[in-house]
Formats: sequence, C-alpha cells, structure tokens
Amino acid sequence: MSSVIIIILAWLVSPAFKWYLLGFCAVILLLCLRWVARRRRAVRAAAAYQQAQRQASQAASVAPAPAPAAPAPAAADPDAPKPAIEAYTTEFVPPSTSWGYVLAYSYPDVGFYAPDDCRDRAAMVPPREALDLCPEPSNPYDSETIAIYHDSRKIGYMYHGKLRDMVRDYLERPDDRRILAVSAVWSDDPIFGLYFYRSAESAIESMRNRPNVREFKLSMNRDADTQASIALCSVGDDVTIEYDEDEDQYTATVYDSSIGVFPASAAAYLNEFRAFDSRISQIDTDDSDKYVVHVILDPN
Repeated sequence: MSSVIIIILAWLVSPAFKWYLLGFCAVILLLCLRWVARRRRAVRAAAAYQQAQRQASQAASVAPAPAPAAPAPAAADPDAPKPAIEAYTTEFVPPSTSWGYVLAYSYPDVGFYAPDDCRDRAAMVPPREALDLCPEPSNPYDSETIAIYHDSRKIGYMYHGKLRDMVRDYLERPDDRRILAVSAVWSDDPIFGLYFYRSAESAIESMRNRPNVREFKLSMNRDADTQASIALCSVGDDVTIEYDEDEDQYTATVYDSSIGVFPASAAAYLNEFRAFDSRISQIDTDDSDKYVVHVILDPN
C-alpha cells in the first residue's frame, strides 16, 4: 500500500501531470463559455419576442387612420365626343349553319374604306349588326365596286382584292352560297366581319377532298327515340363526339340528342386527332324505313 502511495505522489509532482491538469482546466473553461453564450442568446431572443408583443398590442389599441377620400369625378365635358360602340360588345360567334347553309370561311376583321361623307354613319353602327353588300356596276371609278350598307344607308366600300372577288362570286351564285356581313368595333380604321356559307351538299363535297378526312356510318340508332332525333336533323348539321367510358365507345350527338355510335374501326382515328369539324354527311333510309346516318370528320 505504501508503495502505491509513493508512486501516485511521484506522478503528481512530475512535469507531465502539470500538463494534464492544464488541459483538463482548459476543457472545463471552454464548456463554461459555451454555456454562457447559449444562455445570453436565449435571453436576447426572449427579450425581442416580448418587445414585439408589446408593439403589436400598442398598434392594436390605436385606431387606424381613415383612408383618404376618393377624389370627386371630373365633370363630364358636354362637348366631348361620345363612343359609338363599347369595347365589351366586340365578341361575335357566327352560327355554324345559317339559312340551311354551312359556314365555310370566317374573316372577322376585314378593313373597309369609309369616305368622309360616310365615316360618321359608319362609326355609329352598333356591333353585331347585319350589313348589306351591294355591287355598284355604275360606279364611275370602279365598276366592280362593292358598297356596304346598314339600314339602307351607305357606310363605305370594300377594298379591291381577293375578298372582294369572293364576295362577287358568292353574290352571283345565290343558289348554293350565302354571305353574312356583320359590323364590328373599330377605333381608327373601320372593320367588319365577313362569313361565307355554302350549301350543305357543296360544303360536304369540299370536305371529302381534304386530307385525313374520314366518313363513318353510325350504328346502334334503330330504336324509336334515336330515330326521332335523326328525323329532326339535316345534312350539314354539326355533330358532337363524346366518349362513353362505361361502354368504351364514341357517340355522336346533335342538339344534345344521340344519333348513333361510331363503329369500333373509328376508335383509332378518333384517338389520333381528337378535334374535328364533324358534320352529318348523309341521311338515308334502309329497306326497313329506318334512318341511316353517315358522319364526315375533318381533323382540325
């Protein structure tokens, strides 16, 4: 036992022990400094939170200042020009069929010439008003002139070009073609809308000559309700295509009434293009006096 005590005392008085003791004290000091730093940060965070709470309470107790009153509107100038047409009335959706004819071409923003003696009348025409297009072969400046009228009052002339030639062609062939001219909103330069219609038979025949066009005979339409719906349809009517997930088939509807189902052979074609100009292309009767419907599809 005495020998052990002597060894411990010798180790304590040795130089190495001093270095061990110094390192141990340094570690203890560093741990104390880290604890003090964390404590100070916690105290500062608590003080900042309390300060924010006090400021929020003071702001809530003070009534907010009233908002400044809106300035009074300026008096209207009685001599200021009045707008003839409001901008929100610009939209015009032409009917897909009109007079039993099918829409073939749309030109909603066609410029025209309004001379000084017609410009005021043209500016006062409300939007979406039907206009009349009248040839003027006796016009001394241009025998192919097309004048534009509203309520029997001239408002301008069409510019020469392809559109004017189309109008003349349509006016000369009234049996299978029609034109719908509609007034539009304009600011600086006068414009109007031109919509060209063709007879259903002529439009369908034109569609057949386009690429990727397909025609299908509908099925599952021999019941009384569907036959009654078909009886109200005409060649050229728009057809809406709907997919029936329960039956895994595509149905054709006109005026929200079913007119039949596309054959299974049409599924791949319908899935490939998705959007179509689809119309009834043919309505016949079979040996049982049941309606048979064909639909033509032109991919958009």
